[in-house]
Amino acid sequence: MGESSIDMEWKTFAGPYSEEFAAAITLRANSDGVDLSSRDALADYVKAHIERGIASLQNVKTLGEMVKQS
Repeated sequence: MGESSIDMEWKTFAGPYSEEFAAAITLRANSDGVDLSSRDALADYVKAHIERGIASLQNVKTLGEMVKQS
């Protein structure tokens, strides 16, 4: 997948819960074996997660369809 033309700071993206989201992502990344000492590895992990989410929502027409995908 190509690079996005959108550049956004973490706090803008995550909002007032940025610390909580960062903690949850870090815990999950650690359990998935991501090298937490590598900022690039963690960034790639987060990008892949967001891209999967966007891809899964691409054809959703209603909220009910979105809930059924989970």
